[in-house]
Amino acid sequence: MDAAVATETPVMGTSRAAPDDRAEFDAFYAGNVGRITAQIRAYVGDHAEAEDVVAEAFTRAVVRWKTLSTYDNPAVWVRRVAWNLATSRLRRGAFARRFSCAASASPTSKGPSPTASISNARSPRSTIGIARRSSSTTSPG
Repeated sequence: MDAAVATETPVMGTSRAAPDDRAEFDAFYAGNVGRITAQIRAYVGDHAEAEDVVAEAFTRAVVRWKTLSTYDNPAVWVRRVAWNLATSRLRRGAFARRFSCAASASPTSKGPSPTASISNARSPRSTIGIARRSSSTTSPG
């Protein structure tokens, strides 16, 4: 067998790539990771979160490197994947915060209870009726 084909090595434990493909990907990674991380950090506002998202995007890129290496600018693909992952995490986090805020609202909070406010509320008709009855019961005299 050909040496380039026979000596495949695992890359990040998820796929196999020939050494020349790995060197090409390593150069691509080194040239783009800082820029993409900075852009995602500006979007999410957290450096650690940005690094996680970018690492996931590059992990997905290495699995598809044979196809991505033929693109004019594979960094655009990695940036889009990282952006989409960050958006998903931001949405998931917002949903979790909303859910936890709703769940943490205690039923013994300060203020009137829901049943008290319903029983104390009067419809406009009943209020008018009370006003008419009280004015008709007082006669001048």
